Amino acid sequence: MKNTGVMGVRGNTIRRGRKTSGGLAAGRMWRGIKRHWQLYLLVAAPMAYIVIFKYIPMYGAQIAFRDYSVVKGFTGSEFVGLKHFRAFFPVAELLAANQEYAGDQLVLACRRISRPDRARARP
Repeated sequence: MKNTGVMGVRGNTIRRGRKTSGGLAAGRMWRGIKRHWQLYLLVAAPMAYIVIFKYIPMYGAQIAFRDYSVVKGFTGSEFVGLKHFRAFFPVAELLAANQEYAGDQLVLACRRISRPDRARARP
């Protein structure tokens, strides 16, 4: 029996001493890209837009969570977490004001419901 150099393991065949599964897949991929280059060109513009105007600016969003210093830059500035948000949005005061407003609205609504006879008569 003659040894042909082919193993029977699927997806990992060896021919003439080289591994061919990765090379064949890469070759097939590039052939597909060359064959359908118009489709890839059509998709390239929206992908470039997303990367340039949506993905890259997210790097600058970290400035909100740092004690930013121009000298130190983004990566050198100290990370402070939600410190700036807590200072800018006083949650406790907002909740108290909201509850007070809701309580006033409830009192007015109950007053209207309990005295239907005082409603304005239509001519």
